[in-house]
Amino acid sequence: MSAAEFKRWLSAMNYTGRAAAKALGVSVGSVVNYQREGAPPSIRAMCRALYPNQMEAVFPWESRAV
Repeated sequence: MSAAEFKRWLSAMNYTGRAAAKALGVSVGSVVNYQREGAPPSIRAMCRALYPNQMEAVFPWESRAV
């Protein structure tokens, strides 16, 4: 997950860095790093698993077929 994608996810979730850290089970410093350098695949998977409806705002080309 690129830094831009992570920032879009934060925005779509209306999260602060502290709220995102709590939801993802990481430190606030990690959230800051994800905003600068991108998030690892495990965080991307967690974002998708916890908040699948919001992922369409971040990755519209990955929307699920109904």
